Amino acid sequence: ERNKLPVISELELAYRYTKGQLIAVTGTNGKTTTTTLISKMIKGAKSCGNIGTPLSAFAQREGKYIVEVSSFQLMYTDTFRPYISIILNIDVDHMDWHKDLNEYIYAKSKIFRNQRDGDYTILNADDTVVSRMARIVKGRKLFVSLHKEVQGAYKMHDMLFLNMDKKVELIKENELSLRGLHNQYNALFASLSAYVAGSDIRRIRTVLRTFKGLPHRIEYVDTIRGIDFYDDSKGTNPHAVLWALKSFRGDIILILGGDDKGLDFTSIKDEVAKKVNFIIAIGASKKKMRDVFGDIKPVYMAKTMQNAVEIAITQGKPGNTVLLSPGCASFDMYKNYKERGDDFANCVRRAKR
Repeated sequence: ERNKLPVISELELAYRYTKGQLIAVTGTNGKTTTTTLISKMIKGAKSCGNIGTPLSAFAQREGKYIVEVSSFQLMYTDTFRPYISIILNIDVDHMDWHKDLNEYIYAKSKIFRNQRDGDYTILNADDTVVSRMARIVKGRKLFVSLHKEVQGAYKMHDMLFLNMDKKVELIKENELSLRGLHNQYNALFASLSAYVAGSDIRRIRTVLRTFKGLPHRIEYVDTIRGIDFYDDSKGTNPHAVLWALKSFRGDIILILGGDDKGLDFTSIKDEVAKKVNFIIAIGASKKKMRDVFGDIKPVYMAKTMQNAVEIAITQGKPGNTVLLSPGCASFDMYKNYKERGDDFANCVRRAKR
């Protein structure tokens, strides 16, 4: 600041030295799954960015790069210009880092601000914040929807369609190997961007039929006494919990809590009321969870993950689903969400013995 030196992110620096085609994916939830799907659909593509390997690892090299980008990374870019940019959804997250929601939305919009004719921006037509961004898009706008026919990709009845120059049947909903409504969005975004980038439709269909999903994202762990256990440790905000709950019919035992980042959980109360039998609260925010949900559902307080699993088994009934979807960061108890998910799975396996 004092010396008027520009501050840029690793993403901006890497972009300046990377040759080749970039597809960039951002959004509050679903980034990693969508990035991984696209990289499998496009021959020779590499996934990088927020997903693990930084884009700068490919500096000076030609290639096709599917880059997962966060609002933090985008905030300090100024020339970053992907060929295809994707905004999956925007929900309130990282308010502990950004000044306010407007700054968060502005940061996300930087994914397409430098795009021009010949570039593509793919937006979620069902998300009010994202669809409003269409006004300032300079490239070709495409949309994804689960509720209406749009230019881009959409679901109608039980079929997913691509709709660019002509309408193409992509795959039946029940043929998707990934479960849950949120994964139907991820599938449509991925398929559309791969199709725009010239990928073969048969290859796209094969990936949709065979990709089994990523660890700690609504991942089946085991069944004990007729109770199914699912690990959604990657669900680190209320929006992610909402999508996880929508993936099941009901009779859910929800394990919730951790480092809550000051987020508001009242937005998911309706879905909790509909789908959840009772809540098991863990971690630093467990009292907050009891305060928020205690008026609509029984809330058990667990001291440890092992304790949470024990409560689920003793209080649950055959046919119930135990869902670890904490809605919070893991740093109060664990190094990261992976360690938390692994601990949950280990506790379940120990309880089964």
